[in-house]
Amino acid sequence: METEKTDNKYQQMGKNAIAVDDLRKIIRFHIGGMSNRKIAKAVGRNKSTVDKYLGLAKADPMGLAALSKLDDFSLEKRLLGGVTAYTDSRKEVLNDRMDYYVGELKRRNVTARLLWEEYRRDFPDGYSLSQFKYHLQHHREASEEEFSYPLSELYPGLSCLQIDFAGDTSSYVDPSTGEEVKCQVFNGTMALSGYGFICNSPSQKMEDFLRCIEKAFRFLGGVPEIVVCDNLKSAVKKADKYDPDINQTMKDFAEHYGFILVPAPPRSPKAKAKVERQVQTSYTRIYAPLRDTVFFGIDEMDEAMLELMCRNNQRRVERMPYTREERFLSHEKGRLRPMNPQPFLIITRSAYVVQENSHIYIGLDQAYYSVPFKYIGAKVPVLLTLDWVKVVDPVTREQVAFHKRRTTPGYSTVNEHLPSYYAEFASRSKERYIERAKKVSEPFGLLMEGLFSQNTKVPQEVYYKSAEGLLRLQKRTDADVFTRVCVRALQVKNTTYRYVKDLLESGYGKEEDLREEVQFPGSHDNIRGEEYFAMTLWDIENGVTEKEDTPDGGDQTDGAGDETREA
Repeated sequence: METEKTDNKYQQMGKNAIAVDDLRKIIRFHIGGMSNRKIAKAVGRNKSTVDKYLGLAKADPMGLAALSKLDDFSLEKRLLGGVTAYTDSRKEVLNDRMDYYVGELKRRNVTARLLWEEYRRDFPDGYSLSQFKYHLQHHREASEEEFSYPLSELYPGLSCLQIDFAGDTSSYVDPSTGEEVKCQVFNGTMALSGYGFICNSPSQKMEDFLRCIEKAFRFLGGVPEIVVCDNLKSAVKKADKYDPDINQTMKDFAEHYGFILVPAPPRSPKAKAKVERQVQTSYTRIYAPLRDTVFFGIDEMDEAMLELMCRNNQRRVERMPYTREERFLSHEKGRLRPMNPQPFLIITRSAYVVQENSHIYIGLDQAYYSVPFKYIGAKVPVLLTLDWVKVVDPVTREQVAFHKRRTTPGYSTVNEHLPSYYAEFASRSKERYIERAKKVSEPFGLLMEGLFSQNTKVPQEVYYKSAEGLLRLQKRTDADVFTRVCVRALQVKNTTYRYVKDLLESGYGKEEDLREEVQFPGSHDNIRGEEYFAMTLWDIENGVTEKEDTPDGGDQTDGAGDETREA
């Protein structure tokens, strides 16, 4: 979603600084009688830019009305100097040249057979004469039909897709359980032609709703300029006739694909009359023919229902000499915008306080992500997807940090984000913490080993914050008192930061017996054996690291030694 748009309409052609869809809007608004100043405000351009391109359009011999009906490629080539690109498909090639052939037929002495002969010279494998005449005749009838846009005062001459969920549900049988699974039925209809799309959805929730719209765009072959929807919760937080509150995810989706979302006014079905009519039609032309068919998956059901919808699109419109498909191809297909090739990612918005270690903590991941140190103590907005984490400035909303989202607990750190006094932050490890603790005292080193030995099944990074806390407590506490607290923690086999902090706050260790023995806290590869922990605190403080047994099991001490110890 965050990638730069690569659609053709957003690219500049040579020195032209206007998108082809904006150019079409300028022409159509001018035809509708809008002043240049209002046009400039509507399309977000300077009035001088509007004046310039309207001058180019007026100078074109084709005329403004004909120019407004051209597809993006043709209009771009004619006014902006772009280069068109066509596919090798016979039907698509013919569709792209139909407007030219219809125009040529109006010239003196030009016949359909002559145009077909020219067509076959360019495309030897193209349609036969009868097929060529058939497509040409229906395209001509559809093109000459007067425009009749619904709600033309709101969006004149724009491609518009109306969407809605049907009231009746569909169902399939889960082959693993044999249970019937109900589905919602999504309908989409182009407002001018009535060209329809249908698919099934597990629910009307946000994720499923957006996937249905994406399927509709792929079926149409592009993105319409306007999408009219109902006031369902997946799109609108609060319905209002004049100022509906669209939810943020839906706004992001519309921005990603480049269309304008227009929620229909409450209790106004005429605002999306075409899709309402299609829903009613689908009951008799899709639901009824499939009433006895048993499906075993949603994809299988989609395929069958869409096939019947395509047949309906190719059915002659009552009292009209064309089909919905022909009408769509002649008047709406060319106005669709290219679809953004990047898939849309649903973004979760939140805010987190940057901790003193220059990281934010996301509890859902049990992970830390670094942020530039100047934001320490500030509450920063954070955008989350399944794949990445983006932190933005709380004022300018510019990106200040970007991380790949972690799938395991731990830290994701960029060294440049850390302040100078955190130069060693990125190179932390269990061994470094233990080494730092041992430099203070042997009991503190044993305590740190015990901290990292609590649960060997979790990553060592989980204990980094507790290790930092123990080091801070050590710096703020009298050395003798802290050593006695470490001894006590080892005795009771509780080496957590919380326990050590509670002991210090209770005043423990200020008048303890220095000869109290240390009990072994538990075995671990990185902790010495039980015979070491049987030593007294006096031994540890005086540098005695092991005891030698006499042949009879007693300590190797003599009178002098006893006198020395007593002294």
